[in-house]
Formats: sequence, structure tokens, C-alpha cells
Amino acid sequence: MFIIVNILVFNPEGKIIIQQCSRDKSAGALQFDTSVGGVVTSVFSYEQAAYKEKEEELELKVKLEFLGYLKDLNNDGTVFSQNHIYMLNHDDPYTNW
Repeated sequence: MFIIVNILVFNPEGKIIIQQCSRDKSAGALQFDTSVGGVVTSVFSYEQAAYKEKEEELELKVKLEFLGYLKDLNNDGTVFSQNHIYMLNHDDPYTNW
């Protein structure tokens, strides 16, 4: 099972900022995805991993809010991944990107 963190970034109008993946990405090329995401390694807690991903990908020093989690299931009903979802609000989401 994979443990994944995702961060939804909201602009001042309350709209979610999403990204389109590169055409060169091996899985999910040109698909739309959350603003930030990554797989959690055993070294980090979910929250630590979320902050690490945010700072690596967005270079923003802002607080995250935990929203909850979703489970992705395999066809046989076993859990494939558990996605921990966080959010952040940013006044000008395009400034440092």
C-alpha cells in the first residue's frame, strides 16, 4: 500500500489551483493533478511529508490544514493507496511559481 500526501491550493476566490502533468511523465502524462503531491516514506509523518513536499515544490512558508484522507482500492477491494489531503490558501498563487 502506498501512503500519499496531496495539497490543494486555493486562490483568493476560493478556486483550486491544479496542474497538468508533463507529457514526459512516465505515469499520468498530460493528466491533471493536485497542486502538490508525493509518496510518504517511513522517515516522515504524513504532516511532515506534506510540509516537505510543499516547500520543495512551491517554496511557500505557509500553514497547511488537514482535510482528511481517501483510500484507493484495487479491483479485489484491498487498499492500493491512502491519500492524506491538506489545503492551503494563498493570496497570490502565481507569484513564486
